[in-house]
Amino acid sequence: MIQGWITPVLLVLFLYIKKEFNLQSEPTIEGLIVAMSLIGATLVTTCSGAISDWLGDDPCSLYHRFSISLAV
Repeated sequence: MIQGWITPVLLVLFLYIKKEFNLQSEPTIEGLIVAMSLIGATLVTTCSGAISDWLGDDPCSLYHRFSISLAV
């Protein structure tokens, strides 16, 4: 599921990140940023199921809604 939305988001955001941090001449740093984003998304997705089982669905759902509202 994470791969479905993280890739387009990264592609759009990376256009702005490249300009702001002058990464046009640094392909290694560019690749590391994309790799870290995908690894982080994979780890969060992997751990979220176990955390949801441990805490319960309602607290996790409330936390998710709260964190999304802060991001927007």
